[in-house]
Amino acid sequence: MWKRNKMAQMIEITDFDAPELDVYARLTENQLINRHEPEKGMFIAESPKVIERALDAGYMPVSILTEKRHVEGEGQKILARCGEIPAYTAEFDVLTKLTGFQLTRGMLCAMYRQPLPSVQSVCKGAKRIAVLENVVNPTNVGAIFRSAAALGMDAVLLSDFAQVKNGGRVLDLGTGTGILPILMEAKSNAAHLTGLEIQSEMAEMAARSVKLNHLEDKIEIVEGDIKEASAIFSHDSFDTITSNPPYMIGQHGLKNPSETKAIARHEILCTFADITVAAKKLLKNKGKLFLVHRTFRLSEILCQLSKDGLEPKRIRFVHPYIDKEPNIFLLEAVKGGKSRMTVEPPLIVYEKEGKYTEEIYKIYGMNPEE
Repeated sequence: MWKRNKMAQMIEITDFDAPELDVYARLTENQLINRHEPEKGMFIAESPKVIERALDAGYMPVSILTEKRHVEGEGQKILARCGEIPAYTAEFDVLTKLTGFQLTRGMLCAMYRQPLPSVQSVCKGAKRIAVLENVVNPTNVGAIFRSAAALGMDAVLLSDFAQVKNGGRVLDLGTGTGILPILMEAKSNAAHLTGLEIQSEMAEMAARSVKLNHLEDKIEIVEGDIKEASAIFSHDSFDTITSNPPYMIGQHGLKNPSETKAIARHEILCTFADITVAAKKLLKNKGKLFLVHRTFRLSEILCQLSKDGLEPKRIRFVHPYIDKEPNIFLLEAVKGGKSRMTVEPPLIVYEKEGKYTEEIYKIYGMNPEE
């Protein structure tokens, strides 16, 4: 941890003409990185919280630019930690001449970059690795991780809820990037898993994910339409079918301008009825359908399942917090099953803001203390 005891050198400014302020006012991101002399490369930490985390991680501060009000306020502890470095300060109306400063919560800190760790050290002990291609702007990485967390949790929960018999054949309807078959291959003793996806781009990504995980002999990705699934696959040929279908119908919710994302979220290319019809034809007798869906459509979904001979047998509601109503549910239906359904104990996602419950950590195979 980087720590100094002496106070920073306070320097009041009235404009950004001084060359010492180039790092904040004039240098581009590429110039800050300094590819020719990486040991001199820098970055700008924005906001007191980010600066504190960077100091905790051992990054060395070079200088600070802050509003006057932070000198004796929120930034006092940071200034004390940074020691004898220049700390430039001014009133808010001066600092707002710097593009975007009003978004930084009043404090910036130039810091030296640390040497990049090797791929081997980053991957050591990792249980799951995301490979990001063609990311031009590093600031997009945060958005990618937030999207992965938001979109991936439903699939992770469904893979844990689904039950696959030893040596069974599994079909995932609307597989997207193939996350469900890959997760279920690791969690079950299925003989073979197939993912059906209508979008060429998504099917190609799924096939690449299968190849990257060396699972070509266990998982097959098929490009095709759920409405034509009964013509693509033999009837009564699967023991288990899973689906994480589009949740929204009609004009419900904001439709993403990206066609690929809109198709994944809205019933554009298939309806829930298309899924139940396909499952009815492709499942063996007493075969099981597992799905995850939004609670606001529960009544409709239960009716559609029963209509197509898929009897709801087990349901579990997922709550974001223990005192909040459920927003999704996990459901098991059996082809030709008798009318009787078990409601399992609720699954709570967050113990408090930013911290999952013990059960979620267990489902993800993570240690909450790590």
